[in-house]
Amino acid sequence: MKILLFYPSHRQLDEVKYSSAFFNKTAFLKKNSEVYLHCNNIEIDESTLKENVKQFNCKSYITITEKNSGYLSGPSEAISDSYEMFLENEYDYVIHLHPDVYILNETKIVSALRANYDEDADFLVYELPKTVPWEPGVIRERQYAFDFFVFKPKEGNNIFKNFDLYWHHYPKQAPERFLYDMIHENNCSYAILDRGPFGSMMEGYRRGSDPEPFGIWHCHDNEKVRRYIEKGTLSRHITIDVDGNIKTTGNMSSPSF
Repeated sequence: MKILLFYPSHRQLDEVKYSSAFFNKTAFLKKNSEVYLHCNNIEIDESTLKENVKQFNCKSYITITEKNSGYLSGPSEAISDSYEMFLENEYDYVIHLHPDVYILNETKIVSALRANYDEDADFLVYELPKTVPWEPGVIRERQYAFDFFVFKPKEGNNIFKNFDLYWHHYPKQAPERFLYDMIHENNCSYAILDRGPFGSMMEGYRRGSDPEPFGIWHCHDNEKVRRYIEKGTLSRHITIDVDGNIKTTGNMSSPSF
C-alpha cells in the first residue's frame, strides 16, 4: 500500500513539527507513507518550514507558492494543483489532513484503509452532525468533514479541478459542503469513516479539549499539544487504548508516547 499524507497549509509552523512527532510514532503509516506539505504563503519562514517538514521520518515533499484563492477554497486549490503528482506517483490513498490534525493512534485509520483497499469506495469521509458549530443559525447540513478525509486518486475522480467555478457561484460556501456536493454531483463512490458522534469540529474537540475516538486530534491550542508531546498527558482525564478507543478515567497517555 502506498499512501500520501497531504497537508495544505498557510501559516502553520509549529503544527507541522508537532504533526511529525506524532507521525513518527506510528508503525504502518510511517512504513507505507510519504508526506507532502503544500503552503500557499510565500511570506512564511521558509527555512523553518522546510526544516520542520524534514522531521517526518519518511520521504517528504514541499511546495511554497503565492497561489492562494482564499481561506475557503485554498485547500481545494492545493489539491487540484497537486493532482497530477498524485497520479504520477501512483498512490493508493491520499490522506488529506490539516497540519493541526494529529494522529495519536493509527489503528482505526489503518483499519479503514485496509477495509476499503479492494472495495469501490473512492472517498472515505465523515458526515458532520448538524450540531457542529458554524455561524449562528446555520445548520451543518450535507457536509463532509474537511479536516480529515481520504481518497483514491484516479483520472476520473478529480472532483477538485473545478473548485474555482464552484466558489465563483457560492463564494461563502464552506469547504465541507463543497466536498459533499462534488462527491455526489460526480457520482463518486464513498464510504463513511467511523469518527463517532464527536468527530471533527465538535465544540471542545477542535478547540483542543479531547482527542477523537477515531484516534486523531484536531487542536488549535499549540501549547496543549506541546505539553502532550513532552509529557504524554492532557488536562482532561482520558485514556486511549490500543484500539483507539477513548475512556474517561485516568491521565491520557497515547500508546505511541
